[in-house]
Amino acid sequence: MFEALPGEQFINSRLHIYFLCRFQQTVREQFRSLCGGKRPSLAAYLAGVPAPCASVEKPFLLSEGKVHLLASLDKAIYSHGEEIHVFVQIKNNSNKTIRRIKVFVVQHVDVCMFSNGKFKNVVAMINSKDHCPIAGNTTYEHTFTLLPIKSSTKNWIALEDSYTKQGTSLASTVTCSANNPDERNVFAIYVSYYVKIKLLVSVMGGEVSLKLPFTLMHTCTDFEHSETLTRVSKPQDVELELKAAEALEPAEVVVEINKDDSGAVAKVEAVAPSRKASAVKSQVEDFDKIVAVKASECEEEAKGVVVKAGENKCTKEKGFIKEAPLIWDSLRSIICVYKPTNVTCERVRKTVITAICTGLNEMRCRPPIDYVSIEGNPSDKLTVTVKPNLADHPLVVGPRYQEGDLHCSWSNYLGYNSSGVLLLGIRNGTKITKQIRENRPTRCYRVSGRLGEATENGFKDEKVVERSTWRHVKSHHMDRLLAAMQASHQKEMFKSSGVDIQSQTAYELASQGPIRPANSKLPVIYGMKCVKFEPPDFVVELQCVNEYETYLKSLIHEIGIKLHSTAHCTGIQCIRHSYFTLENALLRKHWTLQHLITNMEECIRIMDQHENILRQKSALLQ
Repeated sequence: MFEALPGEQFINSRLHIYFLCRFQQTVREQFRSLCGGKRPSLAAYLAGVPAPCASVEKPFLLSEGKVHLLASLDKAIYSHGEEIHVFVQIKNNSNKTIRRIKVFVVQHVDVCMFSNGKFKNVVAMINSKDHCPIAGNTTYEHTFTLLPIKSSTKNWIALEDSYTKQGTSLASTVTCSANNPDERNVFAIYVSYYVKIKLLVSVMGGEVSLKLPFTLMHTCTDFEHSETLTRVSKPQDVELELKAAEALEPAEVVVEINKDDSGAVAKVEAVAPSRKASAVKSQVEDFDKIVAVKASECEEEAKGVVVKAGENKCTKEKGFIKEAPLIWDSLRSIICVYKPTNVTCERVRKTVITAICTGLNEMRCRPPIDYVSIEGNPSDKLTVTVKPNLADHPLVVGPRYQEGDLHCSWSNYLGYNSSGVLLLGIRNGTKITKQIRENRPTRCYRVSGRLGEATENGFKDEKVVERSTWRHVKSHHMDRLLAAMQASHQKEMFKSSGVDIQSQTAYELASQGPIRPANSKLPVIYGMKCVKFEPPDFVVELQCVNEYETYLKSLIHEIGIKLHSTAHCTGIQCIRHSYFTLENALLRKHWTLQHLITNMEECIRIMDQHENILRQKSALLQ
């Protein structure tokens, strides 16, 4: 038996608890009882659980045939760091084509203390286009391999240790044993995992998806012979041995710590309990502190970031680089921020630049450059000395990083009254924003309006110039009008591409999907729907390209006129720009250097997954 007490050195940790274990038996017997005794039962349990398997079929309206999807895992329980093999079989018995296959692992976190405390995080993902598109009356089989790891996320993610610590693994599966949801523990955090397979079908075919739940847990070998608090390999020059003395009483274990000349822990032995209780307690506390410090040193040595004396290398503290020049060199991509309303893009750009420069100047910058001074009589002996150059001191020339040194530009311009997703390029990232702007990706807006009033400029902050009735407008009137406007815009899309709408070429283009207009200044709407209708207020969701703020305001005014009333715009929000959504955008309170660098890494990962963001291979929308 052993007693679990809270560890004092890990107070104020987030979402995890550490325990300091004081053994009451011999150390060797405890290791044998904790590890060796559970192996046979765990292996028998793993062998008896069947592997998850599921299948689904999807028929299509006005089309014959179905798409059959079958998926299975190689087993039901996985250990941390183990790859997941997903077998996928697709039988396409319809006349539609499958454009893309997505296989990803989702971690579902349920914080029972909060009513809205349910979060989903994608911890592994494969977005495959191999052997795609899959034509009709064909069969496709493939085995995908995924490795669940910690990634950047906006939601709460369940981990085994601190988020900033390198090598932290995901939390193991925690399920509720009670059948009734009302009997769940209010203070518990339940974690579950599942693999989701999604098929994207062309020509308004929608999606075909299914889920395969599995269990992620620790095996006994994960905790065996671990002398540090983290799972890192111990250095060769450190030797920790735990020896149990036969002469010890089973009531307590006394630990003796031996150090070498460098101060490292060389050997840990069990000795007879001849000291007082206070001395034993202090020895155990010192041992815990040294092992904790040694664990962090071992982790840094394994990652190659330990700084030796006299060397100018990168240092890390809590997973964050402290050298300003290294951060400056890494600022070469784009970031995604959330632009507030009633703020210009130029002000957002200056605010981000100021935040970056302030964060860099607070870090370790380069020292002033010394200069060589030659003094003395030229006809006599000269003295050469090196003196500090005060002309290069930050108090004279100003901060090392100034706002004029940082180039920043936006990819999508949002007006003064608009808010939402805004892409900014930092330094060399300005070229990336230019490529995204030239490729003209689609954007999604949620435009809110109000019936019964018309203003001078079409927005709510101007003077009302006209009032009319609006109670005759119903939701089906709005839906019918938006469908007609969407059809007219699609007709203009084919006209701008130079193709006769009654020709075979137009039919082939329409069967492949929407296309971009040849004119980069012509606004085209690909989708319109009313997502909220509470008269006199309503919200319209738009999928469009080449739009601008004045055009969206005039569109709301036009909707009011065609409904035999008047209307003005009350808000414009960009919820998606290409593959960047509101989940990827940083709020104003997160415009700091650390959050911006993390967001830049996330944007790079999105661009790596979707190559068509920068290079469009065809005129079709993807």
